[in-house]
Amino acid sequence: MFNIVKAELYKNTRRPYLYILTAVCAAVITLLNSTFYFNHTQRETAMPSMLSLSYVGLFFIVLFADLVLAEELRLGTLKNTVSFGAARGSIYVGRLISASILYTAYFIILSFVFWGTSCLFMPAGPGYDGQFIANFLLRMVATWTTRLGALSLALFLALILKRNATLIFAFFGAMLLPAGLLLYLSPQGQIFSQLLSMTLIVQSTMVGRTAIENMGVIMLTSAVRFAVFAIAGMLVFRRQEIN
Repeated sequence: MFNIVKAELYKNTRRPYLYILTAVCAAVITLLNSTFYFNHTQRETAMPSMLSLSYVGLFFIVLFADLVLAEELRLGTLKNTVSFGAARGSIYVGRLISASILYTAYFIILSFVFWGTSCLFMPAGPGYDGQFIANFLLRMVATWTTRLGALSLALFLALILKRNATLIFAFFGAMLLPAGLLLYLSPQGQIFSQLLSMTLIVQSTMVGRTAIENMGVIMLTSAVRFAVFAIAGMLVFRRQEIN
C-alpha cells in the first residue's frame, strides 16, 4: 500500500493541474478578502462568514477523485496495477489515502492564504483574541473533516460511474438532493430536521456560524461518512471487473 501511495503522490505532484487549481483558488480567496478592506469589517465578523461560504470548495473535491482513480478507470490503465497481483483493497485504500494527502496539502495552503489575507485586509476588533483564534482553528479542522468525508464519497462514486460528466452530476446530486428532501420533510417531524443538520452540504455551510460545541458532532459525522464510503468502495472494488 505504501508503494501505491508513493507512486500516486509522485505522479500527481509532477503534474501542473494541482498547482494551477491551488493558485487560482488562492487568488480568489485573496480577492474576496480584499473586499473587506474597503468597509473595514473586523476579522472576528468576516472570517466566520467567509468560512461558511467555503462550502463552494466542496465542488472541487470531485477533481481529486478524478486524479487518483476516475482517470485510470476511464483510460483503462488501472487493470495494469491489478494484474501485478496487488490486493484490491490495498489499491483502493492507497488511492483514498493519496487523495486525502493531496487534498490536505491543498487545504493547508489555502488556509494559510485565507488567514494571512484576513490579517492583511481586515482590522482586528476587540473580540479577536486567543479564544477566538482557538475556536476558529477548531472550525477549520471541522471544515477539513467535512471535505475528507466528501472526498470518500467522490471516490466511491468515481468507482461506480467512471465517466467525468456523470460523476460530477452524481456528486452534486449526492450533496444536494438529500438535503433538499429533508428540508421539504422537516415540517413533518423533528427527526427530519436533525437528519438535515447532519447532511454534508448543511454541515459545510454551518461550520462557520454554529455554536463551537457543535464542532464535535460535525467531525464525528464526517468521520463516519468517510469510513462508510471507504468500506463501501473497497467492497465494490473487490467485486468489480476492471477493463
